Amino acid sequence: MKKLLCVLIVIVASSCISNAPTKKQSDNDSAIVLLKTVYENVKEKPIDSLKVNSLPEFFKKNKDEFSSDGLTWYKHINSPKYHSSRSGIYCYFGIRNNKPMYLRLVVQYCSEDWLFFKKIRFSIDDMAFEYIPDEVEHDNNSTIWEWCDNALIRDNDKLLIRTLSNAKDAKMKFIGSKYYDIKIISKADITAIRQTIEMYEALGGNF
Repeated sequence: MKKLLCVLIVIVASSCISNAPTKKQSDNDSAIVLLKTVYENVKEKPIDSLKVNSLPEFFKKNKDEFSSDGLTWYKHINSPKYHSSRSGIYCYFGIRNNKPMYLRLVVQYCSEDWLFFKKIRFSIDDMAFEYIPDEVEHDNNSTIWEWCDNALIRDNDKLLIRTLSNAKDAKMKFIGSKYYDIKIISKADITAIRQTIEMYEALGGNF
């Protein structure tokens, strides 16, 4: 982002100097507005210490001892411990060089039989959403478990999780190659997602 900002500064400066006699003032104004927008996005979000100090009991922190940049993962204590633990949905995130990385979403399905889900549809307070993961992984032992773990980047996915975090009632429908299965999203999972977003934003993350 810093490199992008520098390039834009050069472009705007060049435009204002070389084209001042021939270009309209509105063109230069538009370029300045663009530069200001990028600058606002580059600025770091301040840490909300009060919020951070009110939430630590709900999170387990796991520091990567082999990371040279202090990589630490934050995961809510209510989240499933393993992918094979239970069907569920949760968010987690990492801090690198004291800055939050992308918020991540995990959706997992546990059962006696394979489903090979490709997408998940949600019913959240009578509103419908659809989530299509980039990749779904599978494993099995005495039971089977399928899961996806992706960064929340797309606006539609962010809206889905933001809506879910404030939901009263929610269900998810795992849609496989031939069959589907519906799971109720617990109040505890909804609360955990909301608190994870709060912690992520309190530590300076943008969501």
